[in-house]
Amino acid sequence: MAWIVLGLCVMGVLVVAGRMAISHQRGQGGEHATGLAYVLGACILVGAASALVSALVV
Repeated sequence: MAWIVLGLCVMGVLVVAGRMAISHQRGQGGEHATGLAYVLGACILVGAASALVSALVV
């Protein structure tokens, strides 16, 4: 399950990067830093949760 969620986090980073590239090409400024912060926060949360669960199971 952790691998699936981490894969989704990577896809989220790619989606935010794509939005940033499109808005930059159009000359629009965007608030993409908040989206990137949410995605990276989710990655950190998944990493911490999987480490915590593996420590409790073993």
